Amino acid sequence: MRMSIGMQGGKMNPVQFDSKLANLTSLARKILGCVPKNDAWTLSEINSELVRQNISTDSKKTRGVLKSLEEAGLIREMVRGKWQQLKVKTREQVTAITREPAQPVISENAAAACPIDSLSDIADRVRVFAIDMETLAGAIETVALDVEEQLHEKGERNKKLEAMRTLMADVFGGGS
Repeated sequence: MRMSIGMQGGKMNPVQFDSKLANLTSLARKILGCVPKNDAWTLSEINSELVRQNISTDSKKTRGVLKSLEEAGLIREMVRGKWQQLKVKTREQVTAITREPAQPVISENAAAACPIDSLSDIADRVRVFAIDMETLAGAIETVALDVEEQLHEKGERNKKLEAMRTLMADVFGGGS
């Protein structure tokens, strides 16, 4: 299964979430609100929550909406018949660096050391490399979020511009 940027580990960024949420029907938003984020619920548990919130719908319609929410990437069927909402990353989670990269512990004469010490040195270098990669991945994710926000803003501006062009064409009787 291919995940888009910002959805690694079952999470998506706020821009993606808002964009997908804006395209949902009112019923789909209500059903999404009844799907938990920290637990996987069955259809009957979700239906019970819908009833508790005075939202009337039948099981077939709920199942169909759950399928479309899953296709939209807002929920995931954790095990057959149990759904959970994907978590939304905050900008702080994306940009936070969990820890400073440690300096590698490498002996000067690794060739003269015993094989266990050499393996230990290599393992330390791999750990440092993994931390550096994690930091780099966070930086890439931050830039991706910025680019995605800019694209979203430009898309909104283009929609407004197109609406203005259409309005002007209607008012002035010409085309652009």
